[in-house]
Amino acid sequence: MTGPDRSLKMQFIRGEITFEQYRAMLSGTYTLRERIRQNLPVLVLLAVVVVVAGYVLSRLRIVVLIPVPWWGALLFVLGTIVVLFLLLDHFVTPD
Repeated sequence: MTGPDRSLKMQFIRGEITFEQYRAMLSGTYTLRERIRQNLPVLVLLAVVVVVAGYVLSRLRIVVLIPVPWWGALLFVLGTIVVLFLLLDHFVTPD
């Protein structure tokens, strides 16, 4: 096995892709629609992060006037992103 097949096999062995993805890629049915469906939670998360960042930046005067260390602000932003991701993942991923 050489070429792209070997590369796909190594991605599967390393755990970078699932068996369903590996099988779909080998059969040629791994379409753009499938890739978008798999990346939809990330795209929605990015959209929410952009909206939240726009909201926060629109009120930047309030944020700048509050004395918070840089690590505290970073922790707050990361915590917000994690909570939003978990909420979106809960609603997007079927049980």
